[in-house]
Amino acid sequence: DAAAVRGLDGTMHGPIPAADRNGVIGGALAFDGAAQHWVQVDGGGGLDGATEGAISLWVRWEGAQRSDCCGTFGAVLARQGNGLFSDNIVALDSADPETARVVWRQSGGPAPPLIVGQRVVGSSWHHVAVTFSAMSSALYLDGALEGSASGNPMHQNGSVPLSLGAWVGDGAGYATASLDDVAVWDQPLAADQIAELAAQARTPLDFGGPETALYFAGDGRLLNQNELLRT
Repeated sequence: DAAAVRGLDGTMHGPIPAADRNGVIGGALAFDGAAQHWVQVDGGGGLDGATEGAISLWVRWEGAQRSDCCGTFGAVLARQGNGLFSDNIVALDSADPETARVVWRQSGGPAPPLIVGQRVVGSSWHHVAVTFSAMSSALYLDGALEGSASGNPMHQNGSVPLSLGAWVGDGAGYATASLDDVAVWDQPLAADQIAELAAQARTPLDFGGPETALYFAGDGRLLNQNELLRT
């Protein structure tokens, strides 16, 4: 009974199919930062003007990450309106994943770091989730809370796309990483829902009710499930 909107396909700018977190060939996308790979999701990817919501993705950073305009590295999610704003950026606080922590930059021009995670990511697959509302924002890594803070709402401009695998334009940040199961909701997920996603007990399309999953990437495969929920 998931309330999901499908068919919001992105425009590919270079990434190639890769093995996902469960070793399924072609289940994820691999991005080469040196080649400036990214995926473009027009209309803001469900985050245009958002005052509350949630973001979920699986990511594996691999090797040295390229710096962006503004002191972070290996950005895997962003919206960049040159001369206007920089919103919803997920990146790292250093170039080496073996010492780096996840950074959430919510909204601004450019968005300042709002939350910096506590744990080092290394080169393994991780589940990253962010929730945001007028009251508070929170960053999760592998289902555990990394930090919380209050931030500004996202800017509204439907001409600015969501970028996956990069912070494009003046952000000038491109990740060398693999991405899988990127999803956006129009309301925050609860902590237990995020924990279920991280444990692969649920997929983004499982959550119904008031949430609307704007599901962009990945096959929704569970560790022990044969059926594919493909966008």
